[in-house]
Amino acid sequence: MKKITEKLREKIKLYIKNGLDISDLIEDYDIRGENLAGAIIKRFNRFNQDISYCNLARAIIGEENQITHLSGATMIGCNFKDAVFKGKIWLRKVNAQYCTFDGAFLPFVEYQYGDFRHSSFCDTIWRFGSRAGHGAIFDSDLILKKWAIVLK
Repeated sequence: MKKITEKLREKIKLYIKNGLDISDLIEDYDIRGENLAGAIIKRFNRFNQDISYCNLARAIIGEENQITHLSGATMIGCNFKDAVFKGKIWLRKVNAQYCTFDGAFLPFVEYQYGDFRHSSFCDTIWRFGSRAGHGAIFDSDLILKKWAIVLK
């Protein structure tokens, strides 16, 4: 993966400001720690990549009737606050600890065996089910105290 130069970073900011898709700009680049808040990213396939500490708040990610493939990604500390995911998103076997998903829209997410400990999900649209999230790891405090779900 190539490092993002300052010149490319400025171009990305300009694209974001003008509401243009940045998919082509960030393809094959390391986006760890980058601020992509408010971006439109139609093609965001980061299979087995490290995108930790990336700010994707208010981003629009994916396309209708398409799959965004983030399976196996390390995404520790990512900010997806108020992000909208279009189409399906695969978060299978991800390390998504310490992420912020508050207000995010992920109605068609598959997150089998993903690790979501220490992450927040306030006002998130997220599909819960045994097939979609088989083997996923969440904090027990989140489930027992914040969501007030009774486990038997």
